[in-house]
Amino acid sequence: MQAWYYLLISLPSCVCFGWTVWFLFFKRNMDQAQQFLGWFMFVGFILYLTYIPYFLHKLSTFVLLLPVYTIVSLLVFPMYHHYVKLLTQIKKLSILQRIYIPAFVFGILMYWNLLLLSNNEMETVQSIFQIHPIDWSRITTTPVFLLLSIYTLSRAVFTILVIYTVYQNYRLIQQYQKHLADYYSDPENHSILSLNYLLAGMILTSIYGVVANTIGVPFFLNHPLLLMIPSITISILLFFFGYIGTRFHQIQQLLNDDEIVDPFSANEIVFGELFVSKFQRKVLDDKAYLISGIKITTLCEILETNRTYLSVYINKTYQCNYSSLINKLRIEYSIQQLNKQSIEKYSMNYLSEICGFSSINTFYRTFQKEYGMTPGQYIKLQENETPKVADFS
Repeated sequence: MQAWYYLLISLPSCVCFGWTVWFLFFKRNMDQAQQFLGWFMFVGFILYLTYIPYFLHKLSTFVLLLPVYTIVSLLVFPMYHHYVKLLTQIKKLSILQRIYIPAFVFGILMYWNLLLLSNNEMETVQSIFQIHPIDWSRITTTPVFLLLSIYTLSRAVFTILVIYTVYQNYRLIQQYQKHLADYYSDPENHSILSLNYLLAGMILTSIYGVVANTIGVPFFLNHPLLLMIPSITISILLFFFGYIGTRFHQIQQLLNDDEIVDPFSANEIVFGELFVSKFQRKVLDDKAYLISGIKITTLCEILETNRTYLSVYINKTYQCNYSSLINKLRIEYSIQQLNKQSIEKYSMNYLSEICGFSSINTFYRTFQKEYGMTPGQYIKLQENETPKVADFS
């Protein structure tokens, strides 16, 4: 066989091995998510390593590795789901997850069935794995039938796990983005929406996995040149996963457990006159919302209250979350500045800064969301039209 063929069949496992070594041995100051990503890459390394004997036509070795292949193939997507949970959830996670159970159940069953095979049955299994789909008419013994049934069922479970984990990861990312708006005044600066690129890559990988399951690995065994497509694509995606993993850090816990209340308890909260007057004075009159990057915990310190109490008050009184209220107040303040002084005295950068926005892009985006126009368009129209300014006081 030519050198390029050996490179193709080993490339994905080499990429995984490289990231495994980096995250587990060379990367310093790792959080739990990055360390877990290292183990994810190690499982990927074992998975793609088990393919190599198959593509080298050493089917006896491949059949012996079937229990290992079954376990690691059913672990990959659940581990990726676990990794995203580590990045996005505010509670600590156990290393043991129920989603890992199918991998070990099918792996043990596969190992047990291999022990039942005679030498002749092993040769039958090897010959069957050279074609796709499985020719069930060639199966004449119970051990072979059970082994191939377990293998086929494990591939169906693999497809289910792919669909489930991709969907759950999407939900986790979107839920966390929504949660940021209850904590930060500028949630986009703390966004992990870039993780969606990683999710997109995982979807591409999952599509490949499902397609490979459908057409069967023997297809690539018989068409070695076409092996370049999955080998190079998977290797690039794996490198991308590792690189993105070095950029993302585990999200610090935003909420304390004693501040989490259920909606029924929140509905029973009563706000005293002292708190309401303090909110009016500190937030609205003294314009605490102009503090750049102010978090809800900082505002809680100013008001001498807790996050739950303040969040419920904002939601009930203004029918919006913390981020929306702060940014609406900032936009109202920017309108007041534009109305009472000539725009020549301001640059848009300066105006966004004094209004508490962390960037001019956030200022423009928020302004357009509130008024349906950019600050520049508002300036041109202000002499002929006076937009209604929301009064939060």
